[in-house]
Amino acid sequence: MNRIFKFLVAVLCVCICGCCSVKEDRSRCPVDLAVDFASCRDYGRNIIVTALGDGLLFRHYYYPDCSAVSAVYEVPRGILTICAAALDSDCPDWPDFSVSVGSEFDSLYATSSSIRIMDDRMSHTVRLHKQFANICIDMSEMTPSGRKYDLKVKGDACGVNLVSLEPLKGEFRVMIQQSDPVVNVLVPRQFDASLVLEVYDEGKLGGTYPIGEYLMEA
Repeated sequence: MNRIFKFLVAVLCVCICGCCSVKEDRSRCPVDLAVDFASCRDYGRNIIVTALGDGLLFRHYYYPDCSAVSAVYEVPRGILTICAAALDSDCPDWPDFSVSVGSEFDSLYATSSSIRIMDDRMSHTVRLHKQFANICIDMSEMTPSGRKYDLKVKGDACGVNLVSLEPLKGEFRVMIQQSDPVVNVLVPRQFDASLVLEVYDEGKLGGTYPIGEYLMEA
């Protein structure tokens, strides 16, 4: 019995020594960070919440069937980057989110914030921002008799880096078969005014329109 008692005392001492005391320097003690992503639920999509400090601290996925609207994470003190995104698909190449050539872009909402972690308990509320453009192409004047065209939209950025929120260099190209006089297409944010619309009539190029320049002037 005496041996067991000494063993338990030793274990207790080790546990106490391994914890942070209010009397000692707490600069190296971890912090409980509560992240509120309730507003992300408004988009009804997959949610990715990520933290970066000296490397990746955590990355968690929350799917539409998950009821969670917040979570508490243990993080180190210092300056951290908290990223979040709501998107229709997964992000296998995180932090880069892109679409393949021929695909329309995702209705992506994302945010990235740097915060200083100092107190023992801190909170952060996620506010997402639009990372795409929904381009409305009105073809009604070109198709008074109901004639249909093929539309190609192309640009020089194919996605977004979810940490820097900068556009990703790469070919964006999507072909749309016109079914209505007004056509909508989702495109990623671009570096410049290089976004172009090409209109094809029975396989032949009928016209090119610098829609990137139109957007810059709007």
